[in-house]
Amino acid sequence: MDGLTYFGHNGDVSDPHAFYRDENYVVCRNALQPKSLDPLLEHYNTRTLASDQYYLRQSVEWEQHRFSDHDALENGLLDPHCYTRQDDTILADHILSICSRERIHDTLATLGAGKRYRLLQTMFFDHSTTRPHQDWIYLDSRPNGQLIAAWIALEDIHQDGIRFFVYPGSHHFQPRVVYQKASGSSCYKDFLDEIDRHLAERTYEMFA
Repeated sequence: MDGLTYFGHNGDVSDPHAFYRDENYVVCRNALQPKSLDPLLEHYNTRTLASDQYYLRQSVEWEQHRFSDHDALENGLLDPHCYTRQDDTILADHILSICSRERIHDTLATLGAGKRYRLLQTMFFDHSTTRPHQDWIYLDSRPNGQLIAAWIALEDIHQDGIRFFVYPGSHHFQPRVVYQKASGSSCYKDFLDEIDRHLAERTYEMFA
């Protein structure tokens, strides 16, 4: 597609579908123009952050905002595209506008060999971190592996900041942890601990 460029840990990518199929990720530039993000960011920074309402979070709990020492939101928003409450509907409309852009759909279709995807879930992160993981433990399809995640950067991130990262090749690792939670044990914690042990035993290089 005109204007789009793709790259990965080895540099530029000429066949994004093949790269995504083999590596399970690819980075795309210019799928959105920066100015198209301004309305969302302005509303979020001036209205959403000032709200004292309870919002559904990544924890699947309804919570008020929790801020870091640097005044950034720590508890990310879950499914903000579904909001229906007063000012929050404006935030939802901005998010849906971004997710429904034709260039976003066309980029996803390129990775999925022509498949057209439907929006299942959105998450909005401001200043939160997640331990190394594979997304299927949090959200998957039946049959497994039919979902695709699009991470959209709403602003430039400083090199010393909290950046999205991958460990190329680690997608071949299949954890032994299962969805069924054992007595007195957390499936998610067991899964994350197993990922940590695997990364400690291997020599993967982090690509941010």
